[in-house]
Amino acid sequence: MTAEGLYPPRALKEGGSDRVTAAGNIFAGDPADRTSFIESNQISYFNPEEHEVLFVLGCQGGHSPDAQPVVVATARLLEAAGVKYGVLKEESCWGEGLLHGGGLMEDWPFYKMERVMELSEALQEKHDRTILTICPHCKDNIGVQLSAAAEGMELDRFASVVSHVSFLKGLVDEGRLELEKKAETMAVHHPCKTIHNDETGDFNALLDAAGVTGKTAGKSPAVPSCCGGGGGGFLWDSPAKVSQNRWKELEQSTGESKVVTGCPGCHRMLGVAKSEEGSTVDIANLVYERLKKNVAQVNEAAVQEKAPEA
Repeated sequence: MTAEGLYPPRALKEGGSDRVTAAGNIFAGDPADRTSFIESNQISYFNPEEHEVLFVLGCQGGHSPDAQPVVVATARLLEAAGVKYGVLKEESCWGEGLLHGGGLMEDWPFYKMERVMELSEALQEKHDRTILTICPHCKDNIGVQLSAAAEGMELDRFASVVSHVSFLKGLVDEGRLELEKKAETMAVHHPCKTIHNDETGDFNALLDAAGVTGKTAGKSPAVPSCCGGGGGGFLWDSPAKVSQNRWKELEQSTGESKVVTGCPGCHRMLGVAKSEEGSTVDIANLVYERLKKNVAQVNEAAVQEKAPEA
């Protein structure tokens, strides 16, 4: 089954959790498709003896055509910065949407233990390694829910779970990523969790480094203006009234029809509610588009070097 043109089941409490337990993701996507995506883009599998960062893709990064370009852009940026990283060969939903969607509460005590062991084994029990994700929902569930579960299993917490927003900003600050500013004005949708996790400053700093003038609408960035996908809302029918209202607020208040965000859930919710001329883009893609050409060329050569012989 392909995730093309689809989004998660109407509600996990209406049987959607069966998809997760059967396929390991909210899309019921075929794990073989995830493998094909990873290997066709020459993304490395995680080896704890070689890699400093475990890049978790989440359901959306592994199975949604909307989020996969964000994964690729992030991977290419990591390589350009010389970050040694890899992804899991197999990956299951980390559970945040399931908990909030109401479909897995009875199974959660066992499900979370399985996810803790999956991560712990991949890291060879080195829980201080960096776990990177493009999804702030995955970030919070691993960093909070699964870390608490690890403690309950007498294991160390997962000490360094970071979003691509803060991690990429750190690479720019360290001079490991050099960008060419390209002047552009667009509307900015700060994801709720970006605001809750005090990463709005990092988000805005990346926009500035990329030469982007961002216009905000409503209460953002001081107070979240939800896309409609929070609290498991993205598991229901899309587009929702909340996402439609949020898109109108962004477009009408800023006068811009291109919106930048930093969460695959927001990207999807706004993408299905946008106007005909509207578009959405992730912060990682903006940064990658502005990576200095000499750095990008070195990166491209490195990727070609890694590609298997025909």
